Amino acid sequence: MKTYLICVHAGEISLTPVRTQLPHPYIKKLTDYATTLENEVTEVDDQLRQRAIQDIRIQALMAYMNQYFGNYRRGSETVKKEWDDAYAQMLDFANVGQAESVFSPAFADVVSNMAGIDIFMKHERRTNDDNERNQLLFDWYKTNLKRSGTGDCDGTSHPGRRKP
Repeated sequence: MKTYLICVHAGEISLTPVRTQLPHPYIKKLTDYATTLENEVTEVDDQLRQRAIQDIRIQALMAYMNQYFGNYRRGSETVKKEWDDAYAQMLDFANVGQAESVFSPAFADVVSNMAGIDIFMKHERRTNDDNERNQLLFDWYKTNLKRSGTGDCDGTSHPGRRKP
C-alpha cells in the first residue's frame, strides 16, 4: 500500500509519496508542511488566524493517526515503540487542548482516536460488549477533557499533551 501526503498550495493539489514505515521522516514532512501552511495564513484577524493554524495542526495530527494505526497493527514491537514515541511528539505539535481546536472539522475524530489509542492500543483493553466499550470511552472523555477556568481544555491528565 502506498501512502501519500496531500498538499494544497496556492490552489494546486499535489500528492507527495511517503515511502517509509518509520514515523520520524513522516512527522517531519507533516510538520514542515503544516508550518508552511500556517505561514500562508496572513491578513486576517488574530482569532481567525489562531483557529486556522489550530485546524492545520489538528488535520496534520489526523493524517499522522491514520498512518499510526496501519503501521502499529502490522509492525514489530520496535516499530510500535517508534510510532508511540512519535505520537507523543505529534500530540505536542497539535496541542489539542487549545480552545481553538474545537473549530477544526477533524476535532471530534481526533479526540475519538486519542481515546481509542489510549484505551485499546496502549492499554490493550478488549471488549465485544458495546455498553462496556461505551463506558470505557465515556470515562476516558470525562477524565481527559476537563475544562479549566480559562475556557481551555486542561490536557495535563493525558500523557504527551501539554497544558495550553
